[in-house]
Amino acid sequence: MPLKLEKRIIGFSELGKALYWLTGSDKNTPTNEVQLAWLDDFEKIIEKSGKVNPWFTSDFIKNALYSIALSLKEENIRKWLAKYPELNKNRQAKRIGVIMAGNIPFVGFHDFISVLISGNSFVGKSSSKDGGLMEMIAGILTDIEPEFERHISFNHSKLTNIDALIATGSDNSARYFEYDYQNTPTLIRKNKNGVAVLDGTESEKELHGLTEDIFLYFGLGCRSVSKILVPKGYDFNPLIKVLTGFKQVMNNPNYSDNYRYQSAILKTAGHSVIDTGFLILRESFGTSSPISVLFYQYYNSEIELQSYLETDFDKFQCIVGKSPEMVPYGKAQYPEIWDYADHIDTLKFLGTLK
Repeated sequence: MPLKLEKRIIGFSELGKALYWLTGSDKNTPTNEVQLAWLDDFEKIIEKSGKVNPWFTSDFIKNALYSIALSLKEENIRKWLAKYPELNKNRQAKRIGVIMAGNIPFVGFHDFISVLISGNSFVGKSSSKDGGLMEMIAGILTDIEPEFERHISFNHSKLTNIDALIATGSDNSARYFEYDYQNTPTLIRKNKNGVAVLDGTESEKELHGLTEDIFLYFGLGCRSVSKILVPKGYDFNPLIKVLTGFKQVMNNPNYSDNYRYQSAILKTAGHSVIDTGFLILRESFGTSSPISVLFYQYYNSEIELQSYLETDFDKFQCIVGKSPEMVPYGKAQYPEIWDYADHIDTLKFLGTLK
């Protein structure tokens, strides 16, 4: 039988406190033995992950953990789960396979908590590019609440003996998952990106927030802003001025190699671009820009803008902007726990399993 819901909630809220302290966000002396026990291993695993995957810098790993810690406040978890009263019912735990991508640190965490908080068992397959980060999260959680341990396992080969599958990857890998697990209930996510809407009246603070939406995790996240929509005649100078605050991304050899490659390709092809020396802005109708490239597209009216956003809505993981229904600038990489990837309710999917 799964843990009682209350134990699940408290376990994850305590995990949030532990992560908040381990990332250095909480300067108080810890009284939690789990935090102290993990301090040395925490730094070692982060260092190891950075060697396995050069895109996973220490700062970005800790930033991802900070985002998770913020979402795991007890009041947030209870608010999230209030929509699902059926979670209080005693149900037989299902074995849920979760195939996780390796594009940014802890990208599979929301599936991890969704499976466990719903009273099911997590059977995870981490990306080879993960470097043990998700196993670390699981280790901290099971030290906090040992009863979780019998509901968590990791497998580095094909997932078998599962009741359902949740998988995240590219459009190509999605087709593989659909074929390979055709007789299993599946929730499969494909490639998406963030898009931002500007009108030219943004404050410096808002533009700075937008640069974080663009550059955090080197733009590799599904919520990373890969395209901006701007009015005809838009003055790019204020944005470019703020963008320079992130020019240190060129210190990462992988990023700088991508920038030089894209710069050479676009110039050879004769494309008209705005080249900042570390980011290339290119006009395009596309949505998923290469690393070190930011697409932009003009709109002539509010009606034209809304029509575009509605028509291509399924291509966007999130829409950043000033409107109340949009994600505020600077918040794309800090989703709430009730913000579902690909707009698919994971807990609802898990609740439909027989």
